Amino acid sequence: RRKWTNDVRSCPRSCSLCILNLVESLSSEHEAHKVELVATHAKNLESREKLYQQSLAELTRSHEVEQTTLEESFAERQSLFEEQIAKLNEENDSLKEEIKAKEIAKVQMQKDQKVDPAGLFLEQELESLKAVLEIKNEKIHNQEKRLMQMEKLMETHIALDEKHKIVLQENEDLKARMDKHKAVSR
Repeated sequence: RRKWTNDVRSCPRSCSLCILNLVESLSSEHEAHKVELVATHAKNLESREKLYQQSLAELTRSHEVEQTTLEESFAERQSLFEEQIAKLNEENDSLKEEIKAKEIAKVQMQKDQKVDPAGLFLEQELESLKAVLEIKNEKIHNQEKRLMQMEKLMETHIALDEKHKIVLQENEDLKARMDKHKAVSR
């Protein structure tokens, strides 16, 4: 401003050439400053976009690895639990058949009204088998609880996956807005 004021004072009042030179000088300085700002803005925008792409790629890779790990873990555990449940169900069925057979034998013995030491032994054996059956039933119940927990975990995983897809969509929208802003600023 001082330069312009000094230049105007040194020129005669009607010197339009001097004013034109000053306007041209200011215009060229303004253009140079504008070009510098645009270049700085473009450089900043490019570096931020690159950083955004890198972090998005890293997050996507991390999510995919975690998702794969969870799915594999879930499949392994589900398979293991299903095998254990099937085995326990088989043991339960065989124990039920044994108990039924022993109860039939007990009823037959009572019909014959013979009380002998073998009958007492069978009755004790029947009680023992009932206790074992209860333990096995409890194990099956616990396995079913675990399986339900795994199913809930999988549902949570699916919900998180949906949220991740939404976040990715939002990121794409933001990227489109950045591209649009970048195009407008040029």
